Amino acid sequence: MSQLHFYRFYLEFGCLRKAFRHKFRLPPPSSDFLADVVGLQTEQRAGDLPKTMEGPLPSNAKAAINLQDDPIIQKYGSKKVGLTRCLLTKEEMRTFHFPLQGFPDCENFLLTKCNGSIADNSPLFGLDCEMCLTSKGRELTRISLVAEGGCCVMDELVKPENKILDYLTSFSGITKKILNPVTTKLKDVQRQLKALLPPDAVLVGHSLDLDL
Repeated sequence: MSQLHFYRFYLEFGCLRKAFRHKFRLPPPSSDFLADVVGLQTEQRAGDLPKTMEGPLPSNAKAAINLQDDPIIQKYGSKKVGLTRCLLTKEEMRTFHFPLQGFPDCENFLLTKCNGSIADNSPLFGLDCEMCLTSKGRELTRISLVAEGGCCVMDELVKPENKILDYLTSFSGITKKILNPVTTKLKDVQRQLKALLPPDAVLVGHSLDLDL
């Protein structure tokens, strides 16, 4: 059962949620999952491409993958660079209103155990959050954390502290029916995040300033 399936039919799995106290998340199976299970050997492995696929790309394919206009390529170039080259600076984080220690309006943010020793081999984690609108503004309803290998290490529904005015279902997929039985609070996922993230973790995401 995938996590997407579990949360889509969250209420129907009430018996599972009561019978089992722990959820174990595994990385997604390979494309040869069925063959791996029954012990079959696939006919073609990586590197054993048909002859028709060998050789240089056709000229029209080369034109289609010209990335010189891509803003990331323009900023960093096309040569491989280390992870530390791609990090936001403190000034960039200030510009984009990231919550930073010592900055105004960030007194109530909970800090992770980051020690600042980021290296090119530091672990990456993708973070994404879904929000709703409450009487106090935007509040968390779901948080997901994915390790760089593709394994989901955290995926939790969260009950806001204040009265919900709009579930923002069209964006989040969260509804009143899904969230009603949830007892997990913001402080619970903050505690989990502090335990999960190593001191040199690097977060990756879209609009991370809002998620944080």
